[in-house]
Amino acid sequence: MNLILKEVKSNVKSIFFWSLGLSVLIMGTFSKMAAIGDQNISIEELLAGFPPVLMKVFGFSDVPFDSGEGLFVLTLNYLLIGLLIHAAMLGARTMTKEEEDNTAEFLFLKPISRTSIFVKKIISNFIVLFIIDITLFFVTAASVLGFTNETNVMYLIKYFIIMYILQLFVLAIGNLLGNTVSNKAGLFSALFGLILYLFNIVIALLEEPGIFEFLSPLSILSGENIYNGDINYLYLNGLFLMIIIIFMVSCNFMKKKDIKMI
Repeated sequence: MNLILKEVKSNVKSIFFWSLGLSVLIMGTFSKMAAIGDQNISIEELLAGFPPVLMKVFGFSDVPFDSGEGLFVLTLNYLLIGLLIHAAMLGARTMTKEEEDNTAEFLFLKPISRTSIFVKKIISNFIVLFIIDITLFFVTAASVLGFTNETNVMYLIKYFIIMYILQLFVLAIGNLLGNTVSNKAGLFSALFGLILYLFNIVIALLEEPGIFEFLSPLSILSGENIYNGDINYLYLNGLFLMIIIIFMVSCNFMKKKDIKMI
């Protein structure tokens, strides 16, 4: 438990700045759209002149923007960029930061197995992601209540649950990279999070994505699909299983890894 708390405390600054930055994004989007609405300008009519391809590139979907949920779906596209990059980098530095900070010897020479250390560090990562997500949930709820006429924000829960699962997937990939290519794991992990988002855009541009759509969790579990109630629970369960497998493989690599001591 002490190790878990220590890891969470070491990420306090990161939690604060990521939460602050993404909160500004959420509130900025809602306030801007509310200002447009106050001028009796239809957002749909405003966007009608843009080419469909450009709309897809910038994350605009067929979801109407005249509701708090519609505005959040729009915000979600940009919110995920930050969340996925953060999750990837967090996963990558789970073990490598001990080598970078010259604390590996102090940690790994304790009478505790590497598996136990790995599990506790991953739990701390789960907590870090949860703190950021719960903060953003309340910021989003406040934005919906403050900038729209809606009084119900419970629909946000399903979005944040799926967002959290997507972050766990990227966290697992980042952690695996950190335990295999530790020299540039942070860079590769951040690129993976970004590439995953860009791949989602490419899939959206295809008229018939076919099987390629299943290669992108962001496409199957998109905000538009959640809005329309088209949540693929079989795919979601498969993603859960994949997350567990990736963490198990990553743990196995970590146990065999030659950790650089002081």
